[in-house]
Amino acid sequence: MNLWEKYLGTTYELVDILKESADSSVALVYDRTAKQVCVMKQRALRSRELYQTLKACPNPYIPRIYHLTEQGGQLIVIEEYIDGTTLETYLENQPSQALTEAEAADILRQLCECLAPLHQAGIIHRDIKPANIMLTPDHVVKLIDFGIARVVSPEQKTDTTILGTKGYAAPEQYGFGQTDARSDIYALGVTISQMLGHGYHGYMEAPLARCRSLDPAQRYPSTSALLQDISRCQRHQRIKRLGLLAAAAFLLGLNLFFFVPPAPKQEEPTPAVETIPAAEPPSRPSPVPTPSPEKTPESEPAPPPELPPGETPPATPEEAPSPSAESKEERPAPDKKPEPPEKDANRPDEAADDPSVESDVFIRESEWQREFHIDEATWRHWQQADGSIYLPPEWTLRVHVENPTRKDYPSARCLLRIIRPYADPDEIVKESEDGPVRAGETKDFVYPLSGYPLARITFVEITFRLKRSDGEIQEVAYGLQSAIHLESAENKLAPNRKR
Repeated sequence: MNLWEKYLGTTYELVDILKESADSSVALVYDRTAKQVCVMKQRALRSRELYQTLKACPNPYIPRIYHLTEQGGQLIVIEEYIDGTTLETYLENQPSQALTEAEAADILRQLCECLAPLHQAGIIHRDIKPANIMLTPDHVVKLIDFGIARVVSPEQKTDTTILGTKGYAAPEQYGFGQTDARSDIYALGVTISQMLGHGYHGYMEAPLARCRSLDPAQRYPSTSALLQDISRCQRHQRIKRLGLLAAAAFLLGLNLFFFVPPAPKQEEPTPAVETIPAAEPPSRPSPVPTPSPEKTPESEPAPPPELPPGETPPATPEEAPSPSAESKEERPAPDKKPEPPEKDANRPDEAADDPSVESDVFIRESEWQREFHIDEATWRHWQQADGSIYLPPEWTLRVHVENPTRKDYPSARCLLRIIRPYADPDEIVKESEDGPVRAGETKDFVYPLSGYPLARITFVEITFRLKRSDGEIQEVAYGLQSAIHLESAENKLAPNRKR
């Protein structure tokens, strides 16, 4: 008789054995009465108090306990089956092997809300790590595997058994003291820090460092205190950002307030051409002639006055040049406004210098998608004789570039990365240089994807830049990623079985 058959009875049908050890086992069973898949666990009788407390305290972030029964000196636990994947597997499938700050903050919040009622009931999980945190398709967190959890005993100074996972377990789990809520907070800080990656320096950095303090007295006393401090740091960061924005807006407002626009240049009116009479020459004193007794002044004109040597006599009115003619010849003509040059219809407008280069990236001659799921019948058709799988020729990357500016970009560089987790080589890098993209030009750049082998999941990442001769760089696409999944029945079930 199979080990499990004596526990199954007529109600449950064995589907699969997930894990077996000397003192515990976990199996997937089908409840014929409730018509649902459940998890059946075989535990030692000493864990009866723990599971009774879990069953009495429903928690939306842990599997529900349906039934508890004792058979053959063992505790049989029937609990909810969680449809999802572990956080460990989820991280492995991320190209960056890390989560965004928003994703990590959401997981942290849910775990704190999960642990708060458990700690109030005296339950310490003692094994918080990515492999024991599941994410449902709706990204709801489920904390699983209470195999080494314990109920706090105030009279004990240290834990009875030294248990935990190296790298996640708090120092007191190695015999330096009794574990309590702060032990789970330590493991929680390590887990969230690992999810964010080593280069993280956001608002959660200081709180997570406090969670990882070696001295339990330096950690947060509860998950509620941790959440409050996280919220405070987040508000402080927002206020700081708003302050910087306000300061920038204030300085901009000052510049606008004190900015005096230059007065518009007014054209001088064209002076009218006037006729200026010639000035009379200055009179010179001359001796009065003595009239002759025979002739009077009326009958004979007086002789011209004597002039000093070297001086010419003034011109007579009949010989004087016309004042209007003289003024027209000597006075310069008024400035004439130059005619604007004719606009070249083929040259982009100067106003087009302001916008950036417009672009779009297409994959398989359609809009870019974050994921492609290829069914088994399709990718089996692509498979080569040696078992390798390649995309067909119609799978290409096309970068569409429109340059409405007056700038020429002589160089266009494309960096294509093919990332295949658990494959050898893990990453394929293809760098190519094309160009140019001239002012006012529209151009397409096409890169084939059919020459790269595929794994069960393959990530395609493209970075495309335009570069001018003076060193100016225009980012067209930076780190744009798409995942290609080769679906099969085994691939769909595998993530759900990792409990």
